[in-house]
Amino acid sequence: MTDKYVNTLAECVSIESATLGKVIPKYAKVATELAILFAGENGDRTVHAYMVAAQDSTANGDAWNRAVTGLGKALGKLPDPLKFSAKRDFRPTHRDKSPLFSLIRIADANSERKENARAAKEQADAFESATAADAQKAREEADAATTEDMIGAVAVANIDRLGLDLGKLVKMLTAEIAARKASDKKAA
Repeated sequence: MTDKYVNTLAECVSIESATLGKVIPKYAKVATELAILFAGENGDRTVHAYMVAAQDSTANGDAWNRAVTGLGKALGKLPDPLKFSAKRDFRPTHRDKSPLFSLIRIADANSERKENARAAKEQADAFESATAADAQKAREEADAATTEDMIGAVAVANIDRLGLDLGKLVKMLTAEIAARKASDKKAA
């Protein structure tokens, strides 16, 4: 039973191969025609009209998709490779989202992509720098607004929470104050 399906699949592949052998040279010819139209006056409009005429004469969406895929490969093999930057949807009900056929030089698409990536990186860097500057400013403002009373209140709350001896802290702070005064006298 498996052999029957394998043989049927082999037959389908054979038919597809025979068909491809006949149409691939035609895709190369169409790619050349499109390249000439694209390079000419009103190239974008002419390419769109050419593709619309072909699409509107096609009744089978699967055949259209195979043809556009084959054409896309042929466009990429041109001396100055092209690719579709937009393809009109085969289904008329979906053309609001994809109404246009257009081509772009692959070299232009690559440099546009690199330029967009560079611009996005610059924007991301600017956003990150601004965010870091805002955070630094907020820290500085918080530090400037901090008073001894605030620190003392937090210290006392933490001492109580941890069950530490407030008297030992006062002795340590007193000793620190005395050491600093002595150090300041020696420095002066």
